[in-house]
Amino acid sequence: MHFSKLLPLIFGSLVSSLLFVSCKKESTDVYPDFENADTAFPGRYMPYYPNSWWKYVDRSGDTVVKRSSSSYMRHELITREGDHDYHYAVISPVYEGELFLGYQKVIPDGIYANLQTIFMETLGTTYIVEEYGYRSGPPVIYWQYDFTPSLSLSVNSVLYTNVVKVQSSYHNYQSPVKIWIDYYAPDVGLIESTHDFPNDTLGFVKILTLIDYEIGPH
Repeated sequence: MHFSKLLPLIFGSLVSSLLFVSCKKESTDVYPDFENADTAFPGRYMPYYPNSWWKYVDRSGDTVVKRSSSSYMRHELITREGDHDYHYAVISPVYEGELFLGYQKVIPDGIYANLQTIFMETLGTTYIVEEYGYRSGPPVIYWQYDFTPSLSLSVNSVLYTNVVKVQSSYHNYQSPVKIWIDYYAPDVGLIESTHDFPNDTLGFVKILTLIDYEIGPH
């Protein structure tokens, strides 16, 4: 999935974004300094600490296990700013083969790395990621994330509190094509995921329900 139109926004504030996750910046002619690199720790609502796992039941009744890496791993991220490439040393765990820096997900774009914010603890906000192109008015195709609090939610007979509801929708010419509603609990992670295709009659269907988990040492 390509977010090239978001690059001016991302790279325009890239230095502050990377400072947020405490990455060390190196010049284009120097290898990243992993000896002095800081670690990007997971966020409370996405606690992808090493040796963590989450067991779900999907809509077919099958068991699905999602895991983080067994350790913090070294990564070299390359960004393009103006006419220069910059290398960043990052130490972070990996979740299901994908790199997260706190609540930012690293989206590969060739040799370069784009950062996409996929979760916010500032609730009641809307965050839009444009995928490509504008016509007259709203973006042609974009993702929209809405973060709203839900006091509690019972999942598989377990009551979770301080749950955050995240509704993300994929839009095509202003109309949502697909809608996801995910629920995250603090210090647990994703506890339930549903989706809906507005053009069908099924409504929202549960696609993942948490039945067990273990968060690694931190």
